[in-house]
Amino acid sequence: MAGQRGSRYDAAERLSIFDPILKEARRVAAVGRALAAAKPGEGLPAGELAYWRQLAESTAVQAEVHWLAKKHTAATIDLRAVTTLRDPQMAKNLAWLAREAYPKRKLIIWAASLHVARNPPTIQRLDNYKPADHYREMPTMGGAAWKVLGKESYTLAFIAAEGEAGNPFGKP
Repeated sequence: MAGQRGSRYDAAERLSIFDPILKEARRVAAVGRALAAAKPGEGLPAGELAYWRQLAESTAVQAEVHWLAKKHTAATIDLRAVTTLRDPQMAKNLAWLAREAYPKRKLIIWAASLHVARNPPTIQRLDNYKPADHYREMPTMGGAAWKVLGKESYTLAFIAAEGEAGNPFGKP
């Protein structure tokens, strides 16, 4: 299609892809609204209601990320946009687990190094390439969780010296 970089669908085909996702996102939002209005009771204790609220909020964000991924190809997706949606929710989930679900317990969270990083613009590669511009103002789960959990959290990152990297929206 002219003017659409990497697009192999016309407008009707794209709409047919997005329409089911949008319908599901609306359903998730409706569940979230119902849970927000719900009161704990005998059939739904406060802790269980809190869990379902957290799950609905997280699912709504994931639906938006899924929609964004379907809207683009691996070559055209804006990973910063995905991270801006996903990582703050990941941090909320982590804070909820630490404070509500498992207070006073140690948690081990395994995630990709970029997600657990607190300050990605300070990363410096061995070849002196500074990715500060790429990572500027990119929220990460680690950075947002640090704001809530502070010294209760500790991050270990790992990298590979060689090999291939994959793209979650394309082939490795």
